[in-house]
Amino acid sequence: MKLSEETLSNMTKSVSEEVEKWQNRKLEKCYPFVYVDCLYCSVREDLRSIKKAIYVVLGIDTSGIKDILGIWIETTETASKWCEIFEELKSRGVEDIFFVSMDGLTGLPEAVALVAIEKKLDYY
Repeated sequence: MKLSEETLSNMTKSVSEEVEKWQNRKLEKCYPFVYVDCLYCSVREDLRSIKKAIYVVLGIDTSGIKDILGIWIETTETASKWCEIFEELKSRGVEDIFFVSMDGLTGLPEAVALVAIEKKLDYY
């Protein structure tokens, strides 16, 4: 099946609008447990395959329901990007996080502490 450029453009626009709504949706006020991690994946850019850092935040709400709070794509993983991500989560309605599970990225605990949603977070 061959699709025209116009059809592909319309499909992409439709999906992009839904993705944008999802990315900007209001979040729960409290997530007792949050996992943060970044993984590197190969992506196609300018007709070549390159590695990109994919940031993922998974929250577990007070009912025990898991929810991907967001996905962000950058060239590398940095503590400053994690700081931006936590600021965004706050702006989308998150007020309390009790436990954060994270890896050993240098500066990540400090980045989280800078924007601590709850004054006393535990890090694992």
